[in-house]
Amino acid sequence: MQLLHGPAATALYLDAEAPVSRGRLRAASHRLASHLMAAKSVLNLCEDRAAFACGLLAAGLRQLPTLLPPARDSQTLADLLREYPGTAIVADSEQDLPAIVVDAAAVLAAAGGDGQAVAVNPEAVAVIAHTSGSTGAPKALPKRWRSFAGVAERMAQRFDVQGPPALVATVPAQHMYGLECSVLMPLLHGWPVHRSRPFFPADILEALTALPAPRMLVSTPVHLKALLNAGPQKRPNAHREPGPEAALAGPELAAVISATAPMPVELAAQLEAAFAAPCLEIYGCTETGAVASRRSIDGPVWTLFEGIRIEADEDGGVIHSDHLPAAERLPDLLEVTDEARFRLIGRPQDMINVAGRRYSAAELTRRILEISGVQDAAVLVPDRRDGHEPRPAAAVVAPGMDARRLRAELGLRIDPVFLPRPLRLVDTIPRNATGKVRRDDLQALLRD
Repeated sequence: MQLLHGPAATALYLDAEAPVSRGRLRAASHRLASHLMAAKSVLNLCEDRAAFACGLLAAGLRQLPTLLPPARDSQTLADLLREYPGTAIVADSEQDLPAIVVDAAAVLAAAGGDGQAVAVNPEAVAVIAHTSGSTGAPKALPKRWRSFAGVAERMAQRFDVQGPPALVATVPAQHMYGLECSVLMPLLHGWPVHRSRPFFPADILEALTALPAPRMLVSTPVHLKALLNAGPQKRPNAHREPGPEAALAGPELAAVISATAPMPVELAAQLEAAFAAPCLEIYGCTETGAVASRRSIDGPVWTLFEGIRIEADEDGGVIHSDHLPAAERLPDLLEVTDEARFRLIGRPQDMINVAGRRYSAAELTRRILEISGVQDAAVLVPDRRDGHEPRPAAAVVAPGMDARRLRAELGLRIDPVFLPRPLRLVDTIPRNATGKVRRDDLQALLRD
């Protein structure tokens, strides 16, 4: 399978100072691959997306799997290195790590402007992804190059509506969502992407401004809410009267893309007004990659990408597609409308059962976030003990609000049997780079 098609001079990874062309990335990938002769796998910790792509391609040239860690803390990385002996570390900056075997940034900077084609075995394992741990212990899932190519093809068909867009992504390349959008799309379809992972609202808007139109912002509900709350509202929307939802002081967007958690409809409407662009969600999981999308304000129904179909059974749904090695069960409970559409209900481990009634942790979280003054929230469904279903627990960030008032407000929105016990006010909720909360971290927060 040939990657990096097209003219060598075309820039794929952009920023204000050092864009990376197709040819330079080809040359750097072959050079970096020569440093991986003795490796059995690769741990790619590059923050720069061009450097990450270089490391991924180099591993592909050697038919080595790239390990995607479930978290970046030193203990998780040490455990991963013990589990996979012979792993070469590829990074682009000084980090709290064992010695870096290959500095991808240095290899990329020294590479010439051309290079021979990058060919990978489509049946080889491209990455070994690990689930986030938000619903339990992380598990390893190998992903083949052929499956990645299928995901990229279907995403391009769905989102390439005004010509190939240029992307800014606030999610890391090591996460499946970030990998698909900010690494695979440039490699397989030539979509230019900003090299950085901007965090602060001003940095996000600056990165968007540096890209050519049409532009898309790839993010998460947590990051987008922060951007909306902090971003300056100066540029009026040409199609609406100026007001509290006037557009942000940034460039025109073709779309806002979100994933990793359900997008609240109210937030989606505010984002569409602010950016004068549709807010679109991607649905997928580590097992399947991205498989469906929807416009958030249009309702709860998801539409599968072209060439993918779903079958319903008593446990949810099974995905069929020729880009997957076999039929794959989705981890969520869902209602199948037809072979191309479905509604999400929730994950089995997130379902709350109290007094014979059921409710989802995702819906409970959404109801808490609706309360004025609440900035963030996370709900924990404890494990069953002695055959009894325990009450959910919740951590909430709501400066200036006391727990009694919060419970009273929430009691107006849900059946009181589902009120979290305990419901604790905290200063912050420990989220990873994609906005998710690991179950162990949330348990520790509520316990403390």
